[in-house]
Amino acid sequence: YYPRALKESNLANNTGRSGFRFVEARIQDADLDALLDGTTHVFHLAAQAGLVRSWKEFESYMTCNVLATQRLLDAAVPSRPHLLHISTSSVYGRFATGDEISPLAPISPYGITKLAAEHLATELAWLPKGAPRIGQASQVTGAKLKADILTPRPLTWDDVKIVAAETEEEAATTK
Repeated sequence: YYPRALKESNLANNTGRSGFRFVEARIQDADLDALLDGTTHVFHLAAQAGLVRSWKEFESYMTCNVLATQRLLDAAVPSRPHLLHISTSSVYGRFATGDEISPLAPISPYGITKLAAEHLATELAWLPKGAPRIGQASQVTGAKLKADILTPRPLTWDDVKIVAAETEEEAATTK
C-alpha cells in the first residue's frame, strides 16, 4: 500500500541494531515455528491497509488481516511470547476516532477485518496456560500516523505500557 522505498527508508534506521531482526516474508507462508523459536516479544504490525481498495479486494484483506493474524497467534501459543497486536482507528467507524471504551463500528472491509483480528487476539488472551498477553495500541500514536512518520528508533517493550486484566471479569471493569 505504501511505496516500498518509503518502507525501506524507515527500516534502514533499525538494521544493524543489536537485537533487531527483519524477516521479509508473508505470514501466510512463513515457517512461523522457526521464526518464533526463542522469541520473547512479538510486535504484530503486519496488515493489508487501505480503505478504498478493501471494497474491491476483500479476499486479500481477509487473508492478510484475519487469516494471517490467526496463523501468527496459533504459532505464538507454544512459545508464549509477549505479543502486541497493532490495529487501526478504522475500527471506530466513519470518523475513525475513539478510545478503548468507544463503540466499535467499522464501515469498510478494511476496518471489519482489522476488528476481526483484534477479536482473535483478545480471545486468545483468555486461553488457559499458553496464550500471550495482548494489548491493543491503535490510538497511542495519534490519528495522523502513517508509514512516513514512524519513529526512527526501534520500539522496545519498555516503550509500551499494557494494562492487562487477570480475569475476564476484571477486563469487563477495567476502562
